[in-house]
Amino acid sequence: MKRGTRASLLVAVAAACLLGPLARAEDGAAGQETCKVEDAGEVPVAIQSDPPGAILRLMQDGRTVARGRTPFVRLVAPGRYEVVVDAGRGEPQKRTLEARAGDAVAMVVRFPR
Repeated sequence: MKRGTRASLLVAVAAACLLGPLARAEDGAAGQETCKVEDAGEVPVAIQSDPPGAILRLMQDGRTVARGRTPFVRLVAPGRYEVVVDAGRGEPQKRTLEARAGDAVAMVVRFPR
């Protein structure tokens, strides 16, 4: 299977964990859902915000390792990350994300209206 196809498949699995009622979900870090996936390499991560379109930084050891806007989907190396999401409504929100090999991670960050 081509790398791009495998990555798309793994990201779809992460999205299914968030949206699929039949996905095998487990409790992760606060506000984080995980489910098991067969590929134990990179970890599929899906981060959404309410409202969508927020600016996101994924940080590890004080360094920005990825940035983008929500909804944000990416394959990441296993490890602990800080997620910083800024919707332009006061202070940015920060969350801890635990990416474990064999899991897919989905997170929703909600901002007050």
